[in-house]
Formats: sequence, C-alpha cells, structure tokens
Amino acid sequence: MRIAVLSDLHIGGDSFAQQADGFPALLDHLERYFDRIILLGDIFETAFPCWPWQSGQLYLRLFREHRVLSQRFRKDPYVLLCGNHDVVAMRRFGIPQRLSMQVDGLRLLFTHGHECERQYRVAWLHRLTDFYLWWAGFCKRQGFDGLYRLAYFFDYRQNVADGGLRFRHAARQLIRHQAYDCVVMGHTHREEMQRFLDGGIYINTGDCQSRCIAAAIDTGKRLFQLVELRQGTAPDAVTWKIKATATLPNPGQAGFGA
Repeated sequence: MRIAVLSDLHIGGDSFAQQADGFPALLDHLERYFDRIILLGDIFETAFPCWPWQSGQLYLRLFREHRVLSQRFRKDPYVLLCGNHDVVAMRRFGIPQRLSMQVDGLRLLFTHGHECERQYRVAWLHRLTDFYLWWAGFCKRQGFDGLYRLAYFFDYRQNVADGGLRFRHAARQLIRHQAYDCVVMGHTHREEMQRFLDGGIYINTGDCQSRCIAAAIDTGKRLFQLVELRQGTAPDAVTWKIKATATLPNPGQAGFGA
C-alpha cells in the first residue's frame, strides 16, 4: 500500500491562503500515486473563533467556505484526523486524533502529536490552553498581538528549539513498547525523519501552508520518504523534491519518482 501523509494545513488561516489556489492540483497528483492519503490534524484553523464557544460553528463554516476541499476530504482515499487547532472535530463530530494500521507486516501509527505535551494530556489544562489561544487571537484582532507572540515564543521554546526532542522520544517509546515500526506526527511544523539504531522510524511531516511537505510510505517496498511537493509552471505539473529516505529493512529500493 502507498500512503501519503499531510499535516498542519490550517485552512482558514493566512498562511494556507498563499497556496490555496494550487492545492487541488497537488491533491490530484497524490491521488494518482497513493492508495491512502492521511490528513494528520490541524487541517482547519478553529483555534481563533469570534467567541470561545463558537469553534464548532467555525469548523462548519470553513467546511462550507472550502467546499471543494472539504467534500474531497470526506471520501476515499482520504482519512481525516484532528489536531490541537481543530480538536473541536473530535469533541463535536467524532473525528479521531490517531490511526493505527497494520499493512504488509508493518505496524504504523499516525497521530498529530500534540498529546506529547502535558497541557494536552490533562483535560482542564487542555481547556485552559484553548482559552488562552482564543484570548491571544482575540487581542490580536484588536491590534494587540503581544499575547499571541508570547504564546508562539513559548511554543517554539518548548517544541522546536531543541529540534523536537520530546516528539522524537515519544515516538521511540511507542516503537519500543507498543511494537510500532513507524510513527508519523505533525504539530511542530518542522519536518524530520529519524531511523533509530534499535529499530523503527519516526517521521514528522512539517506542514502544508506556504509549502507542501508530505510523508510518502510504500509498505510493499518498506520505503519511507519525506518529500516536498511543488507546483510546476503548467497547471497540472507537480514536481517532487526528496528530502529524506529510509527503509525497513531493505535498503536500495527506488524512490517514488522512479
């Protein structure tokens, strides 16, 4: 099975708007190559509604405003998961946070990754974090962006400055103790592939906002790649830039562009 994984589109946010027009062509390209396309959370930006109780309404509004994409995401070959910026999809509509698969002898886990942070594992802290993000976004809309910048400063310090160590460690523990062969996360907006010396692969898919990073998995070849998809000059032309490759356990297989 060929599986593509995208995360952190934040549809409805300013960054995704930079590539919104060309995004359907990228999806067309992925559909030609892959049997399953997993959307790994933070697909819609619902952390900053007008009022904190309106996240569900915002989610539905974004579904309507981006009908071409949202209707596509509800059908095969897509699997939609939620993250911390669209967690209302789980609370209101039952969309899961993680997906476990066993294919061609490989055990795979797909999860957004925010649950690696303590504030998202404890219910009241999760709600408090949601409220703080909403308040920071509200103040930003009024022209006071200090709280917003502070939130993302601490997010950077906690999750990115050390190279995403906590997520790498969490993936390694899942591989060791729950016998996964590969764990795929998003959330940090920092793409990464790590093959552990004692077995297993961790992939972080970065994001799909001003650019499009994806994980590409071929379970038959036991091949794992991080790729950057770029819109070509022709409307339907898409090019691949392979950023990292790993295999379990058979090295030397051809890449997806072959």
